[in-house]
Amino acid sequence: MEMERKAAAKREMLRQREEYKTKGFILSKSRQKVNKEVQRRWDLKRRYGITPEIYESMIVSQNNRCLICDVELSEVRRGWTNSPHIDHNHDTGKVRGILCGNCNVLTGKIEKAQKDGRLDAILQYITERS
Repeated sequence: MEMERKAAAKREMLRQREEYKTKGFILSKSRQKVNKEVQRRWDLKRRYGITPEIYESMIVSQNNRCLICDVELSEVRRGWTNSPHIDHNHDTGKVRGILCGNCNVLTGKIEKAQKDGRLDAILQYITERS
């Protein structure tokens, strides 16, 4: 029984290794190293349902600027705030556009506050205490 379990585990490990190879992953004993371009393509498709080509066309159509604050977006990761972030609806998964880090976080917080019924209270608080 124990030998069967070990054999099944070994078969599963080999199956996963072959699957990783076909997706562009390179496995090593110490850790899994990933081909970054393949990983990015897979992440965009899995998380947002878009391809890198669609992502790039969105950036170009926005003139490489955040749709909310109009700051220039930078792929260079010097600062998190100016790097492009994919804004999407967490309920539907629909991609709305590319924003800077600050606007993307703010949009998410506003959306959550609206769902929780706190948005009016927040706006009232700001208005009354300004």
